[in-house]
Amino acid sequence: MKKTVVTLLLVLPFLLIYFVSFTGRILSEYKHIYVERVAVLDDSGKEYESGDYIKLGLNDEYNLKIKVYPELATNKQVTISNNNKNVCEVDPETCVVTTKAYGVSKLIITSKDRHFVQTIINIYVSKDDIEDFTPTKSTIDLIVGGSEQIDVIFDPDIALPENKELIYTVADSSIASVSSVGIVKGLKFGTTTVIITSKHKPEISKTITINVTLEFGKGLHFANTNVNNVHEVNSAEFDLKSIIIINGLNATKDDVMFMCTPGNNVNQEDYDASRLNEGIIKFNAEDKVLLITAIVWELDANDNYIEYS
Repeated sequence: MKKTVVTLLLVLPFLLIYFVSFTGRILSEYKHIYVERVAVLDDSGKEYESGDYIKLGLNDEYNLKIKVYPELATNKQVTISNNNKNVCEVDPETCVVTTKAYGVSKLIITSKDRHFVQTIINIYVSKDDIEDFTPTKSTIDLIVGGSEQIDVIFDPDIALPENKELIYTVADSSIASVSSVGIVKGLKFGTTTVIITSKHKPEISKTITINVTLEFGKGLHFANTNVNNVHEVNSAEFDLKSIIIINGLNATKDDVMFMCTPGNNVNQEDYDASRLNEGIIKFNAEDKVLLITAIVWELDANDNYIEYS
């Protein structure tokens, strides 16, 4: 008798489970049980949040694990809409996703029982590593105080964001600065370069030229490297036309006339102005200062000459 009781106690839970399941099936046939929720499960059985990404590689196949709640719902069928069939295809019967190209596709999974019950999963077809990147500009022109964002194009563009990080360095930090996110700012007149290096793949590096100029009004100007209109000359023979800027005038550098006045403690033998009409000054001694005046003329509306110097 005791053995029989023990056997019944062991069997009773299984009979109860079967009875509940059988009763649920009978009830579902006589009473429609509506779908309340649709979810996509990962490989471990955990639900994705609506709008999450499933990351796949190119030419991968992935079986979507779709679950409908409650489990006793009468109609568990769903539809799957795909907003980017160039990236992937979805078999509506097997729910197998086949990737075709790099990019992102949004899959909207909707209950056939209740069309407002749905969930969204994004298929993110990516390549982890970048192969290369290219700056959109090879040269950036700035005025002193101006700034510009350096933009690059990645290959492939769909590479993981953490593998698209870049390091920016400037060759001459006195001429321009560059931030950690690639915003370059002009500091003083001159030319320098910015080196862009992939943080993930340091062997990939690109260089762009940064030209910094002054913001000039209409007229004739010297582009100076220092304050007080002093231009430091590092060579014995210097071409004044190299620092001449003619802004807003109908004139060229060939139209400019130069005049030279020696500063204090400067002797005639300290410099050579024989080619000054060409804009050439030759220094025969160091630490000498010359006052250079540049003049250009332009006709006004009444055909009168206006002098700019």
